[in-house]
Amino acid sequence: DMRIAAFLDARTCTIYLDTSGEALFKRGWRLETGDAPLRENLAAGLLRVSGWKPGMVLFDPMCGSGTILAEAAQMVAGIPPGARREFAFEKFHDFDADAWREIKGSVKPNPIPTEPTIFGSDISGDMVVMTRNNLNKAGILFEVPLKQIEAQQVQAPAPAGIMLTNPPYGERIGVRGDSSMEGDDLAKAFFSEFSATLKQRFAGWSVFLFTADLGLPKMLRLKESRKTPFFNGALECRLFRFDMVAGFNRRPEAVPKTEVEVAPKTDK
Repeated sequence: DMRIAAFLDARTCTIYLDTSGEALFKRGWRLETGDAPLRENLAAGLLRVSGWKPGMVLFDPMCGSGTILAEAAQMVAGIPPGARREFAFEKFHDFDADAWREIKGSVKPNPIPTEPTIFGSDISGDMVVMTRNNLNKAGILFEVPLKQIEAQQVQAPAPAGIMLTNPPYGERIGVRGDSSMEGDDLAKAFFSEFSATLKQRFAGWSVFLFTADLGLPKMLRLKESRKTPFFNGALECRLFRFDMVAGFNRRPEAVPKTEVEVAPKTDK
């Protein structure tokens, strides 16, 4: 029941006992996942970098299995990371179960919010159900409104807030549109429509998109106000921030050379 690691060099052997067991990014609440889930600790880090804090409005319109929503909801509830998981040290012979129980019991939950501040949606009904199940497993007792809807059709749940989402890229985008379209065309169509939704319905919001597609701002035709590098495992990613102020964040559109008009020369 205990994992032992040994490190050898020319003269010594160092032995370690594994006190954690499962990797620490596993919080113990995730029952189900989608095709490309974020790690729980990465989702928590994205929330911190975005500047979101409990009490602020948060919306994930492509929530998948709900990792971002569950991490945010646990922060609102005051549930410490890993509070609902087991650790390898609990199997040690000298483990003091009473002391550990007392330590965990000393954590007092925050008051349950009276109004929803965390919202989520996804095009897939299965993902919405999965998110609901994961929120329940995470110990969330307050309402987190969820809706099955395409990201291009969403409405802002409040006049201002933070949108944080991990949009589909690569093969994942095929489940969100016409599978008969080529990947590049499908991505362009999807992000063009999503960009229009952001411009028309989310003025006053700060939008954070986490992606491995470094050309995402170009597809959205939006100018990012900040980009923060991350690694999702070995995959290099960016967290792009877009401040949705109507009329001020659109990328200038390049004019094709074939459309440039040149005034004819006149003899003087």
